Amino acid sequence: VDLIALSVEKIIEIGSNPTEVAIVGNRAFVTNSGFGDGTTVSIVNLLTFDIAQLVEVGDNPSAVVAYGEKVVVLCGGRYDDFTTPETDESTPGSIVILNALTGGVSQSIPLDFGASGRMELGANGVAYFLVNGSIAAFDANTNTVLPLRISPQDHGATGFYGLGVDRVSGRVYATDAKDFATAGEALVFESDGAFVTRFGVDLIPRSVAFVR
Repeated sequence: VDLIALSVEKIIEIGSNPTEVAIVGNRAFVTNSGFGDGTTVSIVNLLTFDIAQLVEVGDNPSAVVAYGEKVVVLCGGRYDDFTTPETDESTPGSIVILNALTGGVSQSIPLDFGASGRMELGANGVAYFLVNGSIAAFDANTNTVLPLRISPQDHGATGFYGLGVDRVSGRVYATDAKDFATAGEALVFESDGAFVTRFGVDLIPRSVAFVR
């Protein structure tokens, strides 16, 4: 899109249900969740606006962050098909590390659980993500899932729906949508999971932005 003329210059065909984008240099990494059935990341050349690569990563790639020469992809795992209750088609999630320069898969770390499409990079290369309404953490320096787990029930919340990380203070902001019909709430934690404060917000809070 031409931001001056507000006109479309080119449309790039990528995968099904793209959800998030991370940019490293002149390359954009786009997760193709496929509504739970996708397995790829499209890499777009931002100089030519063409697809440079299509990389297989895992089931339901739904979130992505860039850290140095690493691109960290959160694959939430395939959803169960509710139309076939006799079988369970769901799969556990994974975190896949791509080389930002080559686009190749450097490592795939399986998770013992599914994960939702929320991942935010915090200070010092630690990325926070949502797992069944709780907050978990991944260290992109060592490519390890950390033992940190922040449970909403421990803080009187229904379940965390949105996520944001202040890279200056390192604090983690989690939103609680309650019943999706009444006003929600935001809870603030230190990077180690210690509770700081909470405050009320409007309906269905999903995203957090920081303005300085």
